Amino acid sequence: MKYAVTYTKNFRHYDEVDEVIFPYKGISDEEGLIEIVTNTLTREDQRAIILVDKYEQSIDDLIPIVRKLKTVHENMTVSLNFDYQHEWIGKLKEAEIPFMFVNFATTVTQIAAMAIFGAKDIYIAEDICFMIPKLQILREMDGIRLRVFPDILQTPRRCASLPQMTNFFIRPEDIDLYEKYIDVIEIFRKDSRQSVVYEIYRQGQWRGPLADLIIDLEEDISGASFIPDFGKARLNCGRRCAMTDCDICTYSVEVGRQMEEAGIAFVKQKKKREASEEIKKQAEEIMEKMEQADDNK
Repeated sequence: MKYAVTYTKNFRHYDEVDEVIFPYKGISDEEGLIEIVTNTLTREDQRAIILVDKYEQSIDDLIPIVRKLKTVHENMTVSLNFDYQHEWIGKLKEAEIPFMFVNFATTVTQIAAMAIFGAKDIYIAEDICFMIPKLQILREMDGIRLRVFPDILQTPRRCASLPQMTNFFIRPEDIDLYEKYIDVIEIFRKDSRQSVVYEIYRQGQWRGPLADLIIDLEEDISGASFIPDFGKARLNCGRRCAMTDCDICTYSVEVGRQMEEAGIAFVKQKKKREASEEIKKQAEEIMEKMEQADDNK
């Protein structure tokens, strides 16, 4: 599993990350872009992704710049807008320049459409992230590389009234669960805290308020106060709470709050101190629900 970040001047770990996204500002910024890419990427196996999100840019201006960049760093991909830049695809293919789409796929149909156009890297988001193991056939048969953002609460449009914990995000403690299913973990945060967030996910542990780490999350709960296997239960649940009476996520939050009040935290499967019998019982009930849900798949 690789890690990606968007280029910012203050990021501290460019020697470690596998991919860096560089925004393309137009032909007037050609020399600046080439200099930044050259100075930022220190390893041959790192990939530069040139982001062209604004559709008014010209493909005829971009291709010569990418060719220049490839003379100093071969591993190069262009990220374009699926909605506005369809006419770019033929020219990128003709120039033998790999490309992907900046847009997120939230359905299997959208993934298939992007793959048919020729994108090998595809961002998946929102509810489809609750069925990631079922998407592995795309990786095996079509060579699709799946990308996710772990550090933002992914709420489907017009569904803001749903309990926040039922939406997709990944806790640092659960990141290892996705290693065999996801190709790229891309840090969504692009502000001054990007380095810190990256470090936390690489370390796989966060004991502070989860809302400080996950963008748009407002739940008042510590990152350490979750029952074991919380992430495992969500990995392939298919968002069953939308169709059944499953309440594992929301119930986990309530148990987590009680654990916090009692000074108890599960950290890397180790408990800070012994839980009370009542909290143990609640945790066991949740685990039993998880097992029953797995049996019914």
